[in-house]
Amino acid sequence: EAIACGTPVVTYRTGGSVEAVTEDTGFIVEQGDVKGLLDAVRVIEQYGKHYYADRCRKYALANFRKEDRYADYLKLYEELRKGCPAGYSL
Repeated sequence: EAIACGTPVVTYRTGGSVEAVTEDTGFIVEQGDVKGLLDAVRVIEQYGKHYYADRCRKYALANFRKEDRYADYLKLYEELRKGCPAGYSL
């Protein structure tokens, strides 16, 4: 959500946020690396809000289109429905 709003992200290397963060949208630091986290925030501050805002927005529009998400959810729904026992429905 932050990237879509044009806000750069600093995240630890855990979970799914790693998949969305690129050099244009923020920084990934190793878990527990407080100095790395602070350094990343300083770099973002140094480059300024507008430097990352356009890059974040372009990345979000290219990679997180709502039409693609709808298609992904429909595909998941169909897969779940196939595995649903008789007498139950989704």
